[in-house]
Formats: sequence, C-alpha cells, structure tokens
Amino acid sequence: MHFARPEIENKITFSKNDSLYKYFPIERIFDFIDNGLVRFTVPFVFNDPFEIMPIWVRHNWSPLPGEKNLFLGLDKENPLTYFGVLSLTDSPDNHLMWSHYTNSYKGFVIEFDKNHNFFKTNYTQTDFSLLRKVTYTDKPPFLNGTDKDNLISYRDNYMQKSKLDFTNYPFHLYFTKNNVWSYENEWRLLKFRDNADKVIKPNESNISSNPTFDFENIHLFQIPFDAVKSIILGAAMSENKEFNEEIRNNEKLKHIKLYHSMISVEKYSILFREMN
Repeated sequence: MHFARPEIENKITFSKNDSLYKYFPIERIFDFIDNGLVRFTVPFVFNDPFEIMPIWVRHNWSPLPGEKNLFLGLDKENPLTYFGVLSLTDSPDNHLMWSHYTNSYKGFVIEFDKNHNFFKTNYTQTDFSLLRKVTYTDKPPFLNGTDKDNLISYRDNYMQKSKLDFTNYPFHLYFTKNNVWSYENEWRLLKFRDNADKVIKPNESNISSNPTFDFENIHLFQIPFDAVKSIILGAAMSENKEFNEEIRNNEKLKHIKLYHSMISVEKYSILFREMN
C-alpha cells in the first residue's frame, strides 16, 4: 500500500466539470490500453436487480387494473435491451468505489475528457449516444401509457428493420436509481448496442456475465485514446515498469498522464502524485 508522507500536500486536483472517471479492476488495464475497448452493459445484467427488471416484470406479468400489458419477451428484441450503458462518475477519489470496483485499491481509474465527441449526445440511429447524470430517488421510475405504446412501437419497428426515432423513448428508466447508490455520483453514457465495435458471446470472454441471461452478447465500444486524459493507479498497486514503458513509447498513448494514488496518514483522504 502506498502512503503519503505527512508533509505532502495534495496539490494535484482533478476536474469535476470537464472530466468523467471509470473505475476498473487491474486485469483490465492492458486490455484497455491495447485496444481501447470498454463494455457497455445491457441493464438486465446490472448488479442491482432493482434496475429495469421490476419495471419489465410489473408490466408483463401482473399489470395493475386498467394497465396495458407490454407483451414483451426477455430476449434481444426487447426494446429495454436496445442500449448498452457505460457507468462513470465525476470523482477519482471516491473511497467506496476504489474499494468496490478496483478490488480494494488494486485496480485503476481512467479519466476521460467529458467534452470529447465520443460523449456528445446524438439522436440518430447510426450514431446514437446519450450522456446524462443519474437521479437518485426512493421510488422506481414510472411507465405511463404513452411510454408503453412507444416501447411496443419501437419493438415492432426494430424487428421489421424500420427506422427508429428515439425522440420519445422513455430514457428516464436508465437514469433513475435507488438512493442507496447516491455515493457513486454516477453519470451514464448510453449507446445503441447494435453500433458496438465488437460483439462477443459470454462464453468466449473472461468478462463476467450473468449466466441467467446468456442470450445477451457482450457489446464493446472503442473509446478513442485522445478522449483519455489520465490513468490513476490504485494505492495498493506496485509500480509496473512494463506498463509505464508501454504508455510512454506508444504515440497514441503518450499524451496520457500517469498518477499513483496514495493513502493519507493524517486524515481520511486519497492523495495523488504524478509518475515519471
């Protein structure tokens, strides 16, 4: 574990306005810098069962009196699976996220340029992208009658390979979470899963996938390296000379700044130092 000397002041600060951050386990570090591929996860395989699933169950299995049944199956044609989600946050010094998503500070964080075109909102079928901050609440999102009609229409048009207009799609379903997750300060980037740069089957990858939904392939999108501002190594990681050299000697990566996080011995805070 790397600890900060008491006399070190944390002069390195990171932007909360122009940057977004992604926490990774260490085994993904060379995979990312080799090809820039990141998984966009379909909501049905999220680790939180309260997302999307109760909405689908309620409106398919036991609609309330007067409600219209969606008649949607849990398969690749379900319009709630049209989008993959990349979960991000606005802070690189979130103690709980370092613990939960980097295997107790043994992983790394990537700082992305929030203003890069990759994160810009586009509403076309061929280049759909939507970035929005998550809203935290005590109650799950609601589907009204218009939402349900639109979902059925999207499903029918998708199956018929007709043009899709996402203007009235109920995107709030993807950006609403229980208050217990509010510590994550999550932002989400949605992309149309059919536009993925690479698609692989769950049993052909070491990326974990919920076996209950093995119908769902793993959708990987390539994030341009010029959208990466920095890579921050966890405080429990030893410095990796091979990793440093690969970054410094690669023309596509050499603009990326490298930092090592450190644990303060004087207060509950995470400090950073730039690596040579």
